[in-house]
Amino acid sequence: MTIELDSFPHARWTPLPHPDCRGVDGRVLVRREDMVIAMLRFARDGTIHDHAADHDIDVLCIEGEGRMKVGDEVVDFKDGSRSGGRRARPTSSGPRAPP
Repeated sequence: MTIELDSFPHARWTPLPHPDCRGVDGRVLVRREDMVIAMLRFARDGTIHDHAADHDIDVLCIEGEGRMKVGDEVVDFKDGSRSGGRRARPTSSGPRAPP
């Protein structure tokens, strides 16, 4: 048996290309036909545009805190938080505004 090694599809942090994304860098770790694993890094005032997805999305906060909107529901999250299985609803994310 041979162990195959490959590089990440997008190993370097690069700004998200959508014009309504602000202060968000991403990198794609895995891209397969049935799954994509990506990391996003938000600046303090970073935000992602509202968008819908035709697939399940799991959000895992590894460090820091933020706010996520799915449909009309808004939730604050912090490191160690996970939300999974949201599909086909307008969604946006960003750092949580200070109180």
